[in-house]
Amino acid sequence: MRGNPFKLGSLVLLSVLLVAAGCASVTSVTPTTALPTPVAEPHPGSAVLLLDEQFRGEQRNPNAATQIDLGAAHSAAFATVFNALIEQLIVADELPESLANGEILIRPRLREVQVAAPSETYLNVYEVWLKYSLQLYNDQLEVIDEWFMPAYGKTPDNFMLSRGNAIQRATDTALRDIGAKLLIDFHRIPSLAQWRSSQPSAAVVGQ
Repeated sequence: MRGNPFKLGSLVLLSVLLVAAGCASVTSVTPTTALPTPVAEPHPGSAVLLLDEQFRGEQRNPNAATQIDLGAAHSAAFATVFNALIEQLIVADELPESLANGEILIRPRLREVQVAAPSETYLNVYEVWLKYSLQLYNDQLEVIDEWFMPAYGKTPDNFMLSRGNAIQRATDTALRDIGAKLLIDFHRIPSLAQWRSSQPSAAVVGQ
């Protein structure tokens, strides 16, 4: 029995379309935000900001349809903010063998990325949540604390924006939120303040 050529052709076309849709379904986003140099009085002292290879190349897939390349943008954001916060800052890509007396080491880690689209929240915006932690080490390279820091960004609305552009804008806003929170809260971290107060050296960061 001969098959229906129209039906067979339709099935082949449908299969091709499904494969093509699957291949094109992932939206790749690279944030482009460049934080302006904060207007802040840097605290005296010195610190090492460790931005290792993993952090500089960070790439996350918060869901099956989205890939966000955060490495370059968040590395630049953390370097910009901490250069304004601390008088003497060294940016390193490897863990140093030792630190100077009274110096601290700051190691940011990206812990979680979430994205919400209008179809998921019934709001006319795209939203991005970033969760970072700051691992803080004393001058003996002993862990003082790990301080967690969430950030949030959204688009004003999703009109006239592609999915990729909307997620990029929301991610840029979340990175600016990180900068603002660091400027306000970093020197208030209780464990860091407690360690500072226990050190006799005037070179301790923030004293």
